Formats: sequence, C-alpha cells, structure tokens
Amino acid sequence: MRNILFWIATLSTFLLLPAQTNEVTVIDSKTKEPLTGVNITWGQKGEGMVSDSEGKFNKNYLKNINGALRFSYVGYKDLEILVKQLGRSVAMELDSKTLSEVVVSKRVRLSANQIIDSVNFYLKKNHNLEMTNRRFFLRQVDEGGVSKLDIHVKKSTIKEFDDEFAKKLIEEMPKTNDFLTEITGHHYGDLKKQKLQITEGYKAYDTEGNGYLEQYYKKLESIINKHVKSDSYFKVRTGIISFKTDVDEALLRDGELVDLRNDLGSEKKRSNAFLNDRKDMLDHIFEDVFLRKDSEIDFLYDNHKYDFEYVDDITFEGRDAFLLKFEPNSNRKYKGSLIVSEEDFAILKADVESIKPLMTFSLLGLSFKHKANNVTVVFEKSGSQKYDIKYIRKVADIQFGIDRPFVVTEKNKQVKGRRTQNKVKFDMEMIGDFRSNFDYVVLDSNPIHLSKFQNANDSNAIDNKDWSRYKKGDFWKSHPEVLKAKIIINKTERINVNF
Repeated sequence: MRNILFWIATLSTFLLLPAQTNEVTVIDSKTKEPLTGVNITWGQKGEGMVSDSEGKFNKNYLKNINGALRFSYVGYKDLEILVKQLGRSVAMELDSKTLSEVVVSKRVRLSANQIIDSVNFYLKKNHNLEMTNRRFFLRQVDEGGVSKLDIHVKKSTIKEFDDEFAKKLIEEMPKTNDFLTEITGHHYGDLKKQKLQITEGYKAYDTEGNGYLEQYYKKLESIINKHVKSDSYFKVRTGIISFKTDVDEALLRDGELVDLRNDLGSEKKRSNAFLNDRKDMLDHIFEDVFLRKDSEIDFLYDNHKYDFEYVDDITFEGRDAFLLKFEPNSNRKYKGSLIVSEEDFAILKADVESIKPLMTFSLLGLSFKHKANNVTVVFEKSGSQKYDIKYIRKVADIQFGIDRPFVVTEKNKQVKGRRTQNKVKFDMEMIGDFRSNFDYVVLDSNPIHLSKFQNANDSNAIDNKDWSRYKKGDFWKSHPEVLKAKIIINKTERINVNF
C-alpha cells in the first residue's frame, strides 16, 4: 500500500511540473514583451540565428555549442550567456545611448538590418525554392532602332546596288522597330533549371504604325528577284565570320516579315528557333531572381555589401509590411526597395535597378553595352503554402555597334562553271539602341517531384516563324486568364508599351 501511495504521489508531482520545452524567449527586461529579430551568434565565425516573430528560438540548434551566446539588438545592451545557463527566457536591457537608432513599427522594434537578417533566416521556410509546375503568361516587347547608319558600297556586280541606292535606302529606312511576342504554357523547374512547354502564342510587329518595313523590304526584294536566281543561296562574310541563308527565304512571306533567325544554324536549331528563343528569354529573366545564390542581384546573400534603410510601415495586398531601401556600399551594381511582411518576414515585392552598365564589349569593330537592367518581382502564397513568384518584370536597355567590312556573295550549285553569280562588297557603320521589356505572370503553380521535371520535355505547340500584324487584343480575347494576367502587368507597369 505504501508503494502504491508513493508512486501516486510521485506521478502527481511529475504531472504538476511545467512541460519541458526547448524554446527560449528573448524579452524586454522591464516590459517582459518578446523581442523579434534579435541576433543570436556564437563562435569565431559568427554563426547564428534570429528570434522569430514571438521572440523565440529553439535550443535544439545549440546541441553542439559549448561556449557563450551573444545577443544583440538595436536599442538594447549586448548580452552574453553560456548555453548551459539558458533558461526559458533571456531578458535584455534597453540602452539609452542607442534609442535614437530604433525603428518602432506597428508590432515590434526592429532595425533595417535586423529585418534583413530575419528575411535570410526564414528564407527557406517562407519562399518556394523547389521544383514547381508554373502555368504562365509571358510577354516580350522590343522597342528601339538605329541611331546611326552609313553604308559605302565598294564593289557590286548588281548595278542597282551602288552608293546612291544605299544612301536612299538609309534615308527611307524606319529608324524605330517595335516587336511583340506573347506565349502561354507550362514552365517546369526550380529557379535555375528550366523546361518549357508552349501551348499558344504569336509574334507581332508595329500594330500602331502604317506600312512599317514592307515598302522598304519590297524594294530590296524586287532587285533580288530581278538579278538573283531562285535556287541560289547567299553567303555573308565579315572578316572570319560567315553564315549562309537561302534566297527563297524571302524578306517578306505572304505579306509578313520573316524572322531570319529561324533560317540560321543547323536544321535542328532552325526547327526549334521559336522555342529556344523563349527558353533563352526565361533564363535571362530567372537569372535576376535574387533568391538564387548565383544571381548578380545579391543584396540578400551578400547583405554586408549594402546599406539598408527602414522607410515606413505600409500595407501591401492587405498585409502589414516593412518598406526598406538599399544601396551598395561597395562595387555592387544594384540599388532598390523591398516590401517585407511583418508577420513572417517574407519578401512580398522587390524593385531593383542597376546603377552602372552591366557589361561592355568592344572588339574588331563590334561593340555591345548592357546599359541598364531594372527588375520587379512580386511573391504570393501558392498551393505549397510558401511564397512563390507571382510576377516578374525585367527591362533591359542595350546598345550595339558595327563598324565592319561585309561581302555578300550569291552562289548557285545548279549553274555550270563558277558557282559565284553576284558579289557585293561594302563597309557598314551602325549604332543602335533597343529596350527589351519582359513580363512573366504565373497563372497558377504547384510543387512537383524531381521525377516529374526529369520526365518533362521542352515542346512547342505552335510553329511561329514569321512576324505577323495583329490588332490589339484580338488574339487572346477568348482567354480570360491571359486577359487577367495583362491587367496584373498594367497595374505594376512602370513604362509605356504600345501593344
């Protein structure tokens, strides 16, 4: 009987003890309020973590740590505590000398750097970095033209192709070019690996103008038809660089402009030109998603090379959020602003712009300059309950130049004797500028297993080789989701687009 009473008493005592927990809460020593985003570091390398939105951190992360933990928080005195001395809470004292540096938000007291530390700490928990099937709408608008063009004909077997003709063509040539490509489909992958399945899309040009390049190219085509055999091919050479294109691939086909990029390279490359161009476009867009560690936009992973500034508490899409700005304090190329959720420190929106040229190249009469690059990324919670990409806008300003001699030769295998039929030699100096505007909208997204990605194949349901005239809105009028995507684009648009 005594043994039974002893065990009942022991069990009762055990049940009345507070539940053991591995969570520790960092609090204000006076108010006892939890402190969010406290920096907790250890060791010589400065490894660490931050307290969560309730001021908590988990001791499980400290199992192999024997030394002291360092607690630092803007507006409070630094504190050191041995791991073995940790209780259920850590109390920090206000430091009156640094109170002026403290930002008071709606819920917590945080500095800009503490917010960024919290963003990094919860990055994998908050943001989708895994394999995903994104059903998307993608638009590319290219605007620009030639600011300088001089052609000097040195030798020509076609009498119409002389300096006077070149001069007249230059005078009549349109100085601006506007092209549009829009597609929808499925986009499989993570932030680096991409597979693309296009379901619908089209290419259009100059929907606002009259005539555009038709008259210009018709003059060239009439001369070519008069002097050049239909079964010939052209060989174009500039220095050691050369390529070949068939004559029957006219500059105009059925009244529409031919995209000559479809006629260059191997047969396999030509057959997939439209698909490959769109894949390259997606690669260029996703390389600027700053969640990637290899992105040149590195304000998250190399945040010590940037100065962050708290601007205000705002509401974004119904969520309480911090508005931050950042600028580089080193040789980095980007500055921008961030909207960060107060609830879980997820990035809701980022606007980033370059502050210097990203690439400059000049060699043997060819030049290229990537003058500017602006990127907007918006995130939204997806089916995985993580924040996934909802919208990306990328605007790239490019300048190019050519100052080279050219030789265009007509050759024909069917003619007896010499294959060379005609030859035109000329020098060309050209400077051009264009702006590429990319808009990528996710219509819906779902996580997928790696096997699903591996089994997916790049595919193109449309054979879109040539640029067509299209009136505004006609193509997608029966696609309400695409029209909704265009509303999202227009809502966040920072530049004027004519399409």
